[in-house]
Amino acid sequence: MIPAGTGPRTPSATRVHDALLGGKENFEVDRAVAERLAQILPDIGRVAQSNQEFVGRALRHLHRAGIRQFLDVSSGAGLAAVRATHDTLRAIDPGIRVAYVDTDPMVLAHARLLVDEAGTPQRETTALIHADMRHPELVLGHPEVRTLLDLTRPVGLLAVGILHLYPDSDDPHGIVRGYMDKLAPGSHLVATNMHASGEATSIALQQAFQLAVGTGWFRTREAIEQFFDGLDLVEPGVVHLPGWRPDNPHDLEPWERIVLGGVARKR
Repeated sequence: MIPAGTGPRTPSATRVHDALLGGKENFEVDRAVAERLAQILPDIGRVAQSNQEFVGRALRHLHRAGIRQFLDVSSGAGLAAVRATHDTLRAIDPGIRVAYVDTDPMVLAHARLLVDEAGTPQRETTALIHADMRHPELVLGHPEVRTLLDLTRPVGLLAVGILHLYPDSDDPHGIVRGYMDKLAPGSHLVATNMHASGEATSIALQQAFQLAVGTGWFRTREAIEQFFDGLDLVEPGVVHLPGWRPDNPHDLEPWERIVLGGVARKR
Protein backbone atom coordinates (compact mmCIF):
# COMPACT_ATOMS: atom_id res chain seq x y z
CA MET A 1 0.00 0.00 0.00
CA ILE A 2 1.01 3.64 -0.40
CA PRO A 3 3.03 4.74 2.64
CA ALA A 4 1.38 6.79 5.41
CA GLY A 5 -1.87 6.39 7.24
CA THR A 6 -5.39 6.40 5.90
CA GLY A 7 -7.32 7.86 8.84
CA PRO A 8 -8.48 11.45 9.35
CA ARG A 9 -5.79 12.07 12.00
CA THR A 10 -2.83 10.93 9.92
CA PRO A 11 -1.79 12.79 6.75
CA SER A 12 -1.64 10.78 3.55
CA ALA A 13 0.52 11.60 0.52
CA THR A 14 -2.47 10.78 -1.71
CA ARG A 15 -4.79 13.17 0.10
CA VAL A 16 -2.16 15.91 0.39
CA HIS A 17 -1.79 15.81 -3.40
CA ASP A 18 -5.57 15.92 -3.71
CA ALA A 19 -5.61 19.03 -1.48
CA LEU A 20 -2.91 20.69 -3.59
CA LEU A 21 -5.10 20.14 -6.66
CA GLY A 22 -8.07 21.72 -4.91
CA GLY A 23 -9.85 18.39 -4.48
CA LYS A 24 -12.35 17.53 -1.76
CA GLU A 25 -11.19 14.04 -0.79
CA ASN A 26 -8.86 15.14 2.01
CA PHE A 27 -8.93 15.92 5.71
CA GLU A 28 -7.86 18.93 7.76
CA VAL A 29 -4.59 17.18 8.64
CA ASP A 30 -3.80 16.83 4.91
CA ARG A 31 -4.61 20.47 4.23
CA ALA A 32 -2.29 21.45 7.07
CA VAL A 33 0.57 19.61 5.34
CA ALA A 34 -0.30 21.31 2.05
CA GLU A 35 -0.14 24.67 3.81
CA ARG A 36 3.24 23.76 5.32
CA LEU A 37 4.56 22.91 1.86
CA ALA A 38 3.20 26.21 0.56
CA GLN A 39 5.28 28.02 3.16
CA ILE A 40 8.37 26.51 1.52
CA LEU A 41 7.14 26.96 -2.04
CA PRO A 42 4.13 29.29 -2.36
CA ASP A 43 3.41 27.95 -5.86
CA ILE A 44 3.28 24.28 -4.79
CA GLY A 45 -0.37 24.07 -5.88
CA ARG A 46 0.65 25.21 -9.34
CA VAL A 47 3.26 22.42 -9.38
CA ALA A 48 0.49 19.86 -8.85
CA GLN A 49 -1.60 21.51 -11.55
CA SER A 50 1.29 21.53 -14.00
CA ASN A 51 1.53 17.77 -13.46
CA GLN A 52 -2.01 17.41 -14.78
CA GLU A 53 -1.40 19.79 -17.67
CA PHE A 54 1.60 17.67 -18.67
CA VAL A 55 -0.60 14.57 -18.52
CA GLY A 56 -3.09 16.23 -20.86
CA ARG A 57 -0.42 17.05 -23.43
CA ALA A 58 1.09 13.57 -23.15
CA LEU A 59 -2.30 11.88 -23.56
CA ARG A 60 -3.04 13.87 -26.68
CA HIS A 61 0.35 12.86 -28.10
CA LEU A 62 -0.30 9.19 -27.34
CA HIS A 63 -3.72 9.37 -28.98
CA ARG A 64 -2.14 10.86 -32.11
CA ALA A 65 0.36 7.98 -31.99
CA GLY A 66 -2.54 5.52 -32.15
CA ILE A 67 -2.86 4.51 -28.49
CA ARG A 68 -6.48 3.69 -27.63
CA GLN A 69 -6.07 1.86 -24.32
CA PHE A 70 -4.42 2.97 -21.10
CA LEU A 71 -3.28 1.52 -17.79
CA ASP A 72 -3.13 4.24 -15.13
CA VAL A 73 -1.07 3.08 -12.15
CA SER A 74 -0.82 6.66 -10.87
CA SER A 75 -4.32 6.66 -9.37
CA GLY A 76 -2.61 6.81 -5.98
CA ALA A 77 -2.00 10.49 -6.71
CA GLY A 78 -5.58 11.08 -5.52
CA LEU A 79 -9.13 11.42 -6.79
CA ALA A 80 -8.65 14.92 -8.19
CA ALA A 81 -5.84 13.55 -10.38
CA VAL A 82 -7.98 10.58 -11.44
CA ARG A 83 -10.85 12.91 -12.33
CA ALA A 84 -8.57 15.17 -14.38
CA THR A 85 -7.06 12.23 -16.29
CA HIS A 86 -10.47 10.64 -16.82
CA ASP A 87 -12.00 13.88 -18.13
CA THR A 88 -9.05 14.48 -20.45
CA LEU A 89 -9.22 10.98 -21.93
CA ARG A 90 -12.96 11.14 -22.51
CA ALA A 91 -12.66 14.57 -24.12
CA ILE A 92 -10.03 13.21 -26.50
CA ASP A 93 -11.96 10.06 -27.40
CA PRO A 94 -15.01 8.69 -25.52
CA GLY A 95 -14.21 5.19 -26.76
CA ILE A 96 -10.78 4.98 -25.10
CA ARG A 97 -10.41 2.04 -22.73
CA VAL A 98 -8.70 2.74 -19.40
CA ALA A 99 -7.93 0.70 -16.29
CA TYR A 100 -7.15 2.57 -13.06
CA VAL A 101 -5.13 0.87 -10.32
CA ASP A 102 -5.21 1.93 -6.67
CA THR A 103 -4.90 0.51 -3.17
CA ASP A 104 -7.14 3.16 -1.61
CA PRO A 105 -10.79 1.99 -1.37
CA MET A 106 -11.94 5.62 -0.93
CA VAL A 107 -10.38 6.69 -4.23
CA LEU A 108 -11.83 3.66 -6.02
CA ALA A 109 -15.30 4.18 -4.54
CA HIS A 110 -15.45 7.80 -5.62
CA ALA A 111 -13.96 6.97 -9.02
CA ARG A 112 -16.69 4.35 -9.44
CA LEU A 113 -19.33 7.00 -8.74
CA LEU A 114 -17.65 9.23 -11.32
CA VAL A 115 -17.89 6.47 -13.92
CA ASP A 116 -21.45 5.51 -12.97
CA GLU A 117 -22.59 9.11 -13.35
CA ALA A 118 -21.30 9.07 -16.92
CA GLY A 119 -23.52 6.12 -17.86
CA THR A 120 -23.22 2.76 -19.59
CA PRO A 121 -20.65 3.57 -22.32
CA GLN A 122 -18.01 4.58 -19.77
CA ARG A 123 -18.77 1.63 -17.50
CA GLU A 124 -18.02 -0.62 -20.45
CA THR A 125 -14.70 1.06 -21.24
CA THR A 126 -13.39 1.62 -17.69
CA ALA A 127 -12.02 -0.75 -15.05
CA LEU A 128 -11.23 0.16 -11.44
CA ILE A 129 -8.69 -2.26 -10.00
CA HIS A 130 -7.98 -2.66 -6.29
CA ALA A 131 -4.32 -3.66 -6.46
CA ASP A 132 -0.81 -2.54 -5.53
CA MET A 133 0.96 -1.04 -8.54
CA ARG A 134 4.27 -2.35 -7.18
CA HIS A 135 3.33 -5.83 -8.45
CA PRO A 136 3.17 -5.61 -12.27
CA GLU A 137 2.54 -9.32 -12.75
CA LEU A 138 -0.54 -9.21 -10.51
CA VAL A 139 -1.90 -6.02 -12.08
CA LEU A 140 -1.38 -7.22 -15.66
CA GLY A 141 -2.81 -10.61 -14.77
CA HIS A 142 -5.90 -9.18 -13.06
CA PRO A 143 -9.07 -10.54 -14.70
CA GLU A 144 -10.57 -7.07 -15.22
CA VAL A 145 -7.38 -5.80 -16.86
CA ARG A 146 -7.29 -8.86 -19.10
CA THR A 147 -10.94 -8.37 -20.02
CA LEU A 148 -10.77 -4.65 -20.76
CA LEU A 149 -7.33 -4.27 -22.34
CA ASP A 150 -5.89 -6.20 -25.26
CA LEU A 151 -2.32 -6.66 -24.06
CA THR A 152 -1.23 -7.91 -27.48
CA ARG A 153 -1.71 -4.33 -28.69
CA PRO A 154 0.02 -1.10 -27.57
CA VAL A 155 -0.95 0.34 -24.19
CA GLY A 156 -0.24 3.73 -22.65
CA LEU A 157 1.19 3.24 -19.14
CA LEU A 158 0.69 6.27 -16.87
CA ALA A 159 2.98 6.58 -13.84
CA VAL A 160 2.54 10.26 -13.02
CA GLY A 161 2.82 11.74 -9.53
CA ILE A 162 3.31 8.29 -8.01
CA LEU A 163 6.93 7.14 -8.33
CA HIS A 164 8.25 9.61 -5.76
CA LEU A 165 6.07 7.84 -3.17
CA TYR A 166 8.34 4.80 -3.27
CA PRO A 167 11.90 4.58 -1.92
CA ASP A 168 14.71 2.89 -3.80
CA SER A 169 14.25 -0.14 -1.54
CA ASP A 170 10.94 -0.75 -3.38
CA ASP A 171 12.88 -0.72 -6.68
CA PRO A 172 10.60 1.69 -8.57
CA HIS A 173 12.78 1.33 -11.67
CA GLY A 174 12.22 -2.42 -11.58
CA ILE A 175 8.48 -1.86 -11.12
CA VAL A 176 8.26 0.30 -14.25
CA ARG A 177 10.43 -2.16 -16.16
CA GLY A 178 8.16 -5.00 -15.02
CA TYR A 179 5.24 -3.36 -16.79
CA MET A 180 7.03 -2.25 -19.94
CA ASP A 181 8.71 -5.63 -20.45
CA LYS A 182 5.29 -7.28 -20.64
CA LEU A 183 3.49 -4.66 -22.73
CA ALA A 184 3.35 -4.92 -26.51
CA PRO A 185 5.77 -3.11 -28.84
CA GLY A 186 4.46 0.37 -29.58
CA SER A 187 3.36 0.83 -25.97
CA HIS A 188 4.25 4.14 -24.33
CA LEU A 189 5.37 5.14 -20.84
CA VAL A 190 4.41 8.50 -19.31
CA ALA A 191 6.30 9.01 -16.04
CA THR A 192 7.32 11.78 -13.63
CA ASN A 193 9.28 12.16 -10.40
CA MET A 194 10.12 15.03 -8.07
CA HIS A 195 13.59 16.34 -8.98
CA ALA A 196 16.46 16.32 -6.48
CA SER A 197 18.16 19.32 -8.03
CA GLY A 198 20.31 20.11 -5.00
CA GLU A 199 18.70 23.54 -4.69
CA ALA A 200 17.55 24.71 -1.27
CA THR A 201 13.83 24.59 -2.16
CA SER A 202 14.09 21.02 -3.45
CA ILE A 203 15.90 19.87 -0.31
CA ALA A 204 13.42 21.62 2.00
CA LEU A 205 10.40 20.19 0.16
CA GLN A 206 11.74 16.64 0.34
CA GLN A 207 12.40 16.98 4.06
CA ALA A 208 8.91 18.39 4.63
CA PHE A 209 7.26 15.58 2.65
CA GLN A 210 9.16 12.89 4.50
CA LEU A 211 8.57 14.39 7.94
CA ALA A 212 4.85 14.92 7.33
CA VAL A 213 3.79 11.80 5.44
CA GLY A 214 6.78 9.46 5.61
CA THR A 215 7.42 9.56 1.89
CA GLY A 216 8.59 11.87 -0.89
CA TRP A 217 11.64 10.51 -2.66
CA PHE A 218 13.10 13.20 -4.89
CA ARG A 219 15.52 11.79 -7.49
CA THR A 220 18.38 13.08 -9.61
CA ARG A 221 17.94 13.66 -13.31
CA GLU A 222 20.02 10.55 -14.00
CA ALA A 223 17.80 8.39 -11.77
CA ILE A 224 14.64 9.74 -13.40
CA GLU A 225 16.04 9.13 -16.88
CA GLN A 226 16.62 5.50 -15.86
CA PHE A 227 12.84 4.95 -15.76
CA PHE A 228 13.00 5.20 -19.55
CA ASP A 229 15.97 2.87 -20.09
CA GLY A 230 15.55 0.66 -23.16
CA LEU A 231 12.76 2.84 -24.56
CA ASP A 232 12.80 5.50 -27.26
CA LEU A 233 12.29 8.89 -25.63
CA VAL A 234 9.86 11.20 -27.38
CA GLU A 235 11.24 14.71 -27.95
CA PRO A 236 12.12 16.79 -25.99
CA GLY A 237 13.14 13.92 -23.69
CA VAL A 238 13.15 14.11 -19.89
CA VAL A 239 12.48 17.73 -18.97
CA HIS A 240 10.76 19.85 -16.34
CA LEU A 241 7.07 19.29 -16.99
CA PRO A 242 6.06 22.76 -18.23
CA GLY A 243 8.80 22.41 -20.85
CA TRP A 244 7.36 19.22 -22.37
CA ARG A 245 5.73 20.35 -25.63
CA PRO A 246 4.12 23.40 -24.00
CA ASP A 247 1.09 25.05 -25.56
CA ASN A 248 2.68 28.42 -24.75
CA PRO A 249 6.50 28.17 -24.64
CA HIS A 250 8.13 30.41 -22.03
CA ASP A 251 11.13 30.70 -19.74
CA LEU A 252 10.49 28.50 -16.72
CA GLU A 253 10.00 30.01 -13.29
CA PRO A 254 11.61 28.37 -10.22
CA TRP A 255 8.41 26.55 -9.22
CA GLU A 256 8.25 24.98 -12.68
CA ARG A 257 11.56 23.20 -12.07
CA ILE A 258 10.38 20.89 -9.29
CA VAL A 259 9.27 17.85 -11.32
CA LEU A 260 10.92 16.05 -14.23
CA GLY A 261 9.10 13.76 -16.61
CA GLY A 262 8.92 12.37 -20.08
CA VAL A 263 7.25 10.10 -22.59
CA ALA A 264 8.87 7.11 -24.26
CA ARG A 265 7.91 4.39 -26.75
CA LYS A 266 8.71 0.70 -26.62
CA ARG A 267 10.27 -0.59 -29.81
